[in-house]
Amino acid sequence: MSNSSPPPHPKTLRAAYAACRPDLEHALARLQRQIDEVLSRDGAAFTLKSRVKTFESYFEKALRLHAAGSTTPITDMLGLRIVCPFLDDIGRVRELMTGHFDVIEIESKGADRSFREFGYDSLHLLVALPDDVRVRRLPHAEPVCEIQIRTTLQEAWAEVEHELVYKASATLLDGTVQRKLAALNATLTLSDITFQEIRDYQREIRERGWERRRSLQEKIEALDREAVLEDLGSVAAHRDTDPARAAKPRNLVERLVFDALEAHSGKRYAEAVEIYTRILAMKLPPAVRSVIYNHRGMARFVQSHYRQAIADFTRAIEHNGENLGALNNRGLAHRLLHRYEDALRDFDRSLVINGSQADVYHGRALARCDIGDFAKALEDCDVALSIAPGFTAVERFRDVIREKLFGFPIPHDPARPETPS
Repeated sequence: MSNSSPPPHPKTLRAAYAACRPDLEHALARLQRQIDEVLSRDGAAFTLKSRVKTFESYFEKALRLHAAGSTTPITDMLGLRIVCPFLDDIGRVRELMTGHFDVIEIESKGADRSFREFGYDSLHLLVALPDDVRVRRLPHAEPVCEIQIRTTLQEAWAEVEHELVYKASATLLDGTVQRKLAALNATLTLSDITFQEIRDYQREIRERGWERRRSLQEKIEALDREAVLEDLGSVAAHRDTDPARAAKPRNLVERLVFDALEAHSGKRYAEAVEIYTRILAMKLPPAVRSVIYNHRGMARFVQSHYRQAIADFTRAIEHNGENLGALNNRGLAHRLLHRYEDALRDFDRSLVINGSQADVYHGRALARCDIGDFAKALEDCDVALSIAPGFTAVERFRDVIREKLFGFPIPHDPARPETPS
């Protein structure tokens, strides 16, 4: 439909554009700061780009709209682009935008394209300008900002496509070139999906690691006072044979242990560490000293003081080389610090002493998975399940490893033995 009204006059629009340009720049800078604050506060990974439409682009678009007889205003005088590493970041950023700004319209570019067509995918939002920002009205334009949200690969494709396709005539692209462009776009899209799958897999592995850590914390918080006091029974066996002299130190040690466990189970870990330290300053048999070092290490572990915890677990092992709790705890702490060889060495040593610890096979499987040794991790899961059938965490983890190795989870056959051949 042609337009009977006169076309926009370049001199008139240039004057209006020049008058509005400072307001537009101020409004864009203000909105960009607000968006940067929102995304940074949320911890999102992003790159933020912005631009005010040039006069040449503005005038050209106004002419096109006039020639088409369109009354649709120009809505991209102000443009912001948020570039994210992964696909699921786009949804996260979209939620932040809709939650903190006045979003007028949302459009998913490329959603209606067939799989044979090439082009870029992008999420476009129209956002109202901040209430405290005043912008002079520019002819044919709306005082809003267009925000584009893309992945890094989508951004790369859009930049190249703009040069090869948008700026050139479509007639210059023959069928062969178009098919090559479509193939490239499909490859980038598949890469985005693959990167997201890898990220999801890594997240799942990390979450399972945190589940293991939380499980240990729960065990720490549920320490049985009587069991620990029983461990300390050897103090009485080594006390002075004179009852008058022996009564006080024995009572003092047991009272301090009781106080330490009270603080420990009450999650007052710093207080527990201080009491354990007082106990360790006393004269104790090696076996008892090993127990206290292990408990102090666990309290430090829960506080995320992993290096101090490792030092305590090491002292516990030095005083009792068969302290399996200290060995296993040190292995877990090494793993959380990405010291995988040290972690595996501790788990190996523990299993040599006692090969029926399903938890330790699980821990070693996690460490082996961390370094990419999926086949041996799968073997450890099978052994753990042969020791403790129905160990849910191991069953789930085994499915993850199988999917990694074979491309899909393999259902368990009850007739097939779990132990490796």
